[in-house]
Amino acid sequence: MQIAVIEFARSIMKLHGANSTEFDPTTKTPCVIFMPEGSKTHMGATMRLGSRRTFFQVTNCKSAKLYGNASYVDERHRHRYEVNPDMVPEFEKAGLSFVGRDESGKRMEIIELPTHRFFVGAQFHPEFKSRPGKPSPLFLGLVAASSGQLDHLLQPGLISSTGRHTCSKGGAQKLKAGHVMKPLNGLVNAHYSATGNGAIPI
Repeated sequence: MQIAVIEFARSIMKLHGANSTEFDPTTKTPCVIFMPEGSKTHMGATMRLGSRRTFFQVTNCKSAKLYGNASYVDERHRHRYEVNPDMVPEFEKAGLSFVGRDESGKRMEIIELPTHRFFVGAQFHPEFKSRPGKPSPLFLGLVAASSGQLDHLLQPGLISSTGRHTCSKGGAQKLKAGHVMKPLNGLVNAHYSATGNGAIPI
């Protein structure tokens, strides 16, 4: 997410010197900064670690839908730097949406470009809780978008409030692209699209 914010600042907002103070401590356009409560002299026990709550600010964003229209999610974190909150209004004016924030509303957690098919970034680490039979909702969304099936996945009723796909295990469903979606035995609540190009999780 931090790198995406920097790239957005450089390419869309034309702030060519935009950077993170982690990479360039003297940058004149610090898009990403060291967290105020952190310590730059003591590296031990100074990270923002563990499960933290993210509250959705936009109810109809892709991320919220992928999490089953939940009002918040608990995901694991591991970072010392964050999006510069002083620059958030500039980013939003340019079209970047901060759809998820922490409980204070000042720490950015999830970004999206509403006009893009799937431009999503997260401050937390979705891979920490992702499993082969239970992929992170954000990973599921990425694969669905890349295979042209995100719109189908985001239809009401297909994702539970826990972010799990809820298609029935019996029978097959025909997707918009004409492919048949069949559950494969041995995967917990996972459904795959038989497209002829291998099994693609959706």
